[in-house]
Amino acid sequence: GDPHAARTALYRAAALLPPGTRLARALAGAALAAGDATAAAEAAGQALALDPDDTASRFVLALSRIRLGDRDGAGAALDGVLARQPGHSPARWLRATLDDGPVHADAAAEARAVADYRTALDALADAPRDDAEALALKPALTSHLRFDLPYLVEDLRPMAAAHGALLARVAARAEDVPSLPMAVRRPRTRLVVATSLAHGHSVMKLFERVLLGLDRTALEVLLLHTGPHRDAVTERLAAGLDGFAQVTVLEQARAWILDQAPDVVLYTDLGMDAAMLWLAAQRLAPRQYALWGHPATTGLATLDGFLAPDAMERADAAADYVELLLRLPGLGCDFDWPPPLPAAPPRRDDDPVVLRVAQSLYKLTVRHDALFARILAAVPKARLHLSPGTDPRALAALRMRLQRALHAAGVDDPDALSITPFQPGEAWAQALARTDLNLDTTGFSGGITSFELLWHGIPTVAWPGRTLRGRQTLALLRRLGLEELVAADADDYVRIAVNLARSADRRAALRETLLARRERLRDGGATARALSDILRGA
Repeated sequence: GDPHAARTALYRAAALLPPGTRLARALAGAALAAGDATAAAEAAGQALALDPDDTASRFVLALSRIRLGDRDGAGAALDGVLARQPGHSPARWLRATLDDGPVHADAAAEARAVADYRTALDALADAPRDDAEALALKPALTSHLRFDLPYLVEDLRPMAAAHGALLARVAARAEDVPSLPMAVRRPRTRLVVATSLAHGHSVMKLFERVLLGLDRTALEVLLLHTGPHRDAVTERLAAGLDGFAQVTVLEQARAWILDQAPDVVLYTDLGMDAAMLWLAAQRLAPRQYALWGHPATTGLATLDGFLAPDAMERADAAADYVELLLRLPGLGCDFDWPPPLPAAPPRRDDDPVVLRVAQSLYKLTVRHDALFARILAAVPKARLHLSPGTDPRALAALRMRLQRALHAAGVDDPDALSITPFQPGEAWAQALARTDLNLDTTGFSGGITSFELLWHGIPTVAWPGRTLRGRQTLALLRRLGLEELVAADADDYVRIAVNLARSADRRAALRETLLARRERLRDGGATARALSDILRGA
């Protein structure tokens, strides 16, 4: 139960014994369990140098590469495992769920990615068959999630439910089932908030003030932070709540939750981190809930509710969830509003119109290519700017795909499209100050970016989807009384964007309206009050 102690003991043994595959493999496993992926990869490499056919060490190498963000290295290691042991179910799962990056070449590639994932789920429909398979699958299931699925599939529920059931089955065999204590009479309900993102991450822009605003007369609030980062946001949360622990090792994080004997566990962002999803697939408290930090069903029947903003959900949205849908008032967050933008540079009448897509690579699915091409074809003086990430290969792949769509639409101006690496801070603020019109993504809309750009007065065109993750910008525009910016379909999206791109006067009027109405987006503590009532069982 203590991977750090095990690792120390193994290093002592290594100092006394001659080099060997078994010892190097054990060191690799202990380092991985202790959260040191770099040391794990090094030890696994040493084991493979002694025995290239050691599939156990090669699998640890793959897990280490995944945790280090080396997709290519992980894929090569998994291919090596499967070449030697084709029936290795953990390696088969990881190989099928290890995406090729955030940018797919075309619609057929997107469809293949979804089909491959469904096949991988089907292959494990009866797993685990025994405790040994469960223990073998655990590191695969806790190291990696297929992150692109919510961007590619609108009806995520069937696949999420199958994945959630797999996690629950494996956890039931791989972990000791905790014996939860009888209800404890306490002056306050004990709440554990669990997240891997208790730092300056976008999730905490939504929820930091909500967590600090919970009713502390009724709730004892303890925060478990499982991520490695620590910054000013972390320090504010640690100082402002009743208890705080930063525990990055999975087994120790689970033990910490159980040691607190909480009445309630609240997960803020399930779906962002594989290890956190593993914890939530177990019953670690009498009541367990998920906040909407990742705006899609978790697929987990072990949760007693999914807490989502009422303004962003359809009336019949309960069908989207495995969990019970519980609605928070309004926008369901207390946003951390950004500072003012720098002054926009002087503009001439003949300057190009600056269109921006302020979203990440994963959101820029193939369906957007023709939309953007049609807009640029209709407004030759427009320039489309994207800064969706920092991976050079992914940016190059996106540029190639979009240029293909522009060429097909007759847009051959080399200056029509600008794709540059994302730069935070002052560089991003300067870019926004030069933006005339924001084009929201469809399927998975802007969340944090839509809050911030609308707050800054930047007109935004939206085409909402059916589910929560596709309706975030819609909810903001409705709150602002600007449904004229909400498209009904692809043609409507292009029409709205083209008309605004052609009319500087209309954009200026919308900017004034946004700045005049933006206070409507403030929460005023309503989310913290409603969440407090739910968590204390009112």
